[in-house]
Amino acid sequence: MTPEQKHLDKLTRNYGKPKKLTYSDLRLLLREDESVRSLIRETASSAPPHITDAFESAERHPTHPPDPLREQLTSELALLQAVQNDAELQKVWLAEESETEGRQLVRLLATVSQWDQIEWLWQRLADRCRHETRPATAAEKAILEQAVTIHNLSNRDKLAALEWVTVGSPYNHEKHQRGGSPTGEVVEAEYLPGLVNAGGKRICLSLVATAN
Repeated sequence: MTPEQKHLDKLTRNYGKPKKLTYSDLRLLLREDESVRSLIRETASSAPPHITDAFESAERHPTHPPDPLREQLTSELALLQAVQNDAELQKVWLAEESETEGRQLVRLLATVSQWDQIEWLWQRLADRCRHETRPATAAEKAILEQAVTIHNLSNRDKLAALEWVTVGSPYNHEKHQRGGSPTGEVVEAEYLPGLVNAGGKRICLSLVATAN
C-alpha cells in the first residue's frame, strides 16, 4: 500500500470524528472516494447551476499529483520546447515529429552531448545574425546556453563555456569578429557570445557589431 493509499484509508476511517481537513485531503477524497463524490452530488443538486457545473467539470478533469521527474527536467524540457519551436533546429535535431516527447528529449540530449553539434549550432546561429544583421534572439541565446550546459554534464573538470562581450569595450580581433559593419573600433552590440571548448581554446570568436 502506497503512502497516499494509507492516508486515504486513515481519512475514510475517521469520517464520523471531527478532523480538520487540508486542501490536499479534500483533493484526495474527491479523486479517490466515490462516497464523497456521491455526497457532493446530492448537495450540489440543489445548488445554483454554476456550482453544479463546476463540480461536474472537476470530476471530468481530475487533478493529478505533480510528476517529480518532470519537475527535475524543467530546463531540459524547456530546451526541447525551444528547439521544437525553431523550424531549422527541429528538422535537423529532432527529425521525427511523430516521436513521443520522451524519445525526442533523449534524442536531443544525445545530440548536444556531441561537441561538433555545439559548434554546428553556434555557426548556424551566427549565419542567421550575419545574414539578418541582428543580435541573436533571446530564444536563440537560451538554446545555445542550455545546450552548452547540458553538454558539460559529460565532463567532470574541464568545461566548455560561452564568452560574453561587454558593450562599449574596445574591439579585439583575437576575441571578436564583426557581424555588421567591417569597420569600427568599439563594440556597439553583441550578436552572439563566443564559444570556448573544454580545453580553454576559443573555437568561435564573439560575433559583434562595431562603431567608431
